[in-house]
Amino acid sequence: MNRVRISKNLEIGKYLMLAIGIAMVVAILTTVNDSEGSVAFFIFLFVSVILFFLFHYSKTVEFDEDFMYVSGRQINTKVPLVRVYKIKRTMTQINKQYMWKISYYDEQDAEQSVRILPKVGNGRFDHFTDLVKEKNQAAQIKNWSHSFDFDQ
Repeated sequence: MNRVRISKNLEIGKYLMLAIGIAMVVAILTTVNDSEGSVAFFIFLFVSVILFFLFHYSKTVEFDEDFMYVSGRQINTKVPLVRVYKIKRTMTQINKQYMWKISYYDEQDAEQSVRILPKVGNGRFDHFTDLVKEKNQAAQIKNWSHSFDFDQ
């Protein structure tokens, strides 16, 4: 089986946040005398910058029959599926779709995790969770979350 991608490509979000940030800077410069309006624009600018960096450093997650591959700007990791010990839905939503946290042990047995926004509608994420459960019967798959759950 070839590698199958389960995480969405969030690059478009990065460019959208960049455009919104530029628009906010222009809006702030045009409303310099209106302090109340400027504060709102600064807040939107701050949120846009944070979202830009979150999208910029998002990771790509792929899998095959035996491994999960996590790649990004500063990381390239190959994780055996048997070392994935938890897949959990978080409370964070983007466009009414939940982010998921995948926890695993690295080569030094240190706990690591990656958060992804899975692709929907193609069943790949469900196949990934089934494979993890097959390779590691002790793995926890939690498709729910609540406000008192501090492991987000």
